[in-house]
Amino acid sequence: EQYIYLGPPELRSTINTYIESKSKSSTDEKYEKAEVDLIKEIKNRYDVLTDKIESSQRKIEK
Repeated sequence: EQYIYLGPPELRSTINTYIESKSKSSTDEKYEKAEVDLIKEIKNRYDVLTDKIESSQRKIEK
């Protein structure tokens, strides 16, 4: 529950990896993988939060 709004460790770790890779002067495979991983984690996080909101709305409607 403590990660609901702050983001789970996986998302924060992915963001850190992306930032580290992006700070390099040239784009390499590590950067491209970090970017793909970041987008995947953001989508996962969005799904979790959307599910929480929908679940809360169903409880309110009952």
